Amino acid sequence: MLTGSLREILTNNFADLFKLDYLSFIKIIQKCIPESAYLKGKAQTSAEGLPETKSNKDFYSLTEDEEIRAFSGLLRLKDVINGTREDYDNFVACQIQMKKPVLTYDSFQKMREYVLKTLKSTDDFAAAIWSILCNDLGKVHRVIEEYNKLSNKQTTTHDLLLSEMLKELPEFFPGFMNLPETYRDAIIKGYASGCDISQFEQLELPIVALKALTSLDKQALDLYIIHTIFDVSGAAAHFKSNGSLTLHEETWNFFNEVRACLETMPYTTIDKVYAAYLQYRGECIGVELTTPESTALIRLAGIARLATPEQGKLLLEVWEKIPDNTKTILTNELNVHGGENKRAIFIGYGVSILLNPQSALQKALSEESKKLNVTPTADQIRSSSKEGLMIGLNNLASAFKLARNIIGSDTSKEIFSAECDAVARYLSQDPRGSLDMDFQVVSQNKNHADFKLVVRGLENASQIETPKVSAGLRL
Repeated sequence: MLTGSLREILTNNFADLFKLDYLSFIKIIQKCIPESAYLKGKAQTSAEGLPETKSNKDFYSLTEDEEIRAFSGLLRLKDVINGTREDYDNFVACQIQMKKPVLTYDSFQKMREYVLKTLKSTDDFAAAIWSILCNDLGKVHRVIEEYNKLSNKQTTTHDLLLSEMLKELPEFFPGFMNLPETYRDAIIKGYASGCDISQFEQLELPIVALKALTSLDKQALDLYIIHTIFDVSGAAAHFKSNGSLTLHEETWNFFNEVRACLETMPYTTIDKVYAAYLQYRGECIGVELTTPESTALIRLAGIARLATPEQGKLLLEVWEKIPDNTKTILTNELNVHGGENKRAIFIGYGVSILLNPQSALQKALSEESKKLNVTPTADQIRSSSKEGLMIGLNNLASAFKLARNIIGSDTSKEIFSAECDAVARYLSQDPRGSLDMDFQVVSQNKNHADFKLVVRGLENASQIETPKVSAGLRL
């Protein structure tokens, strides 16, 4: 059994640690990073549109969603560091099962080259392991409760909350305290930047969000990118844990481009960094970056996780059918940089707003087809995707409209966050029903608001009970 602190084990037994079986590896990490036990507690959950029935509630002795996702990200790092064909097969197993764009063996090796080139010392690896495992502790109720005891609380995001806890109450995180001070500072700076690189990869963030990353030195930025990549690799592990469902070929290509763009920040402007990535994503879906409308379309494709020319055609077909006022709202808001005289808006759970209606309608199509003992045609599946995306775009425009009404002529350079968790959850159940509903503010302050859906005309209605999705083969 390997003994000592994580840094000691990495110094004396690096190869032995990563050659351990998954369960033994997890147990060593749990011992070296005691704060990982907080992941066993209750945590804020996501409205991400994954199937309701989860296949994993006991994953190598792990039972809670957050700890399963966190440790799965570390296991994918372990696969990459070892780098054998067997490790590759472990990494992509569920991608093959779920018919994802499977990460190629060549890309797997390039990922390994990038990791080993970036993490040069045992302290680099120790910091990366801690950050991959613990970056979502700001969602855990135990940590939030301790944070609420601090004075001058102003945080809204889990990353900022964790950065403040690491600064104000580091003794609450003994594994973190064992890292050298320079690495502790680098981790805190990454979380405190307020710019979630995975949200930039999906083009959810406005240009001004990148400004926060310019304050990071190379060490902090490299560590932040590494932790983001492997955090994403474990994001769906509570549903499918035999490999990474999310870090497939498309996702890796996007992150690789994000990394290349961000590495140019010391030599250019954030506008040019953002434009370079926009252009790349436009090329992926066959949309040329030439106008404000094309900027909006490329960002919408990112938010909706559309990545191919065929998917770009689907988006354009839907775009042609949505109302002109919806197009205008989306085009205007998705072109606000946030650095000029208009405040930028971030829609929390925007990805789920666009994905959940599609998933719900495809599920309804599948269930109705089973009742009729028929197989859905490709046209029916495509039609349900188009209808779901259209519903999602209309709801996204409504969220932007209400947020803009709240902030009015405010010219603050701080991004206004409109959280739509409740909206996304409703859309996962009854997307068509949302067409007869209005957005309502649940709570708000100068930088943040929470929205929900209410029956149209019932402005003072309480949160309605979420119904099940309407079935039917609507073409």
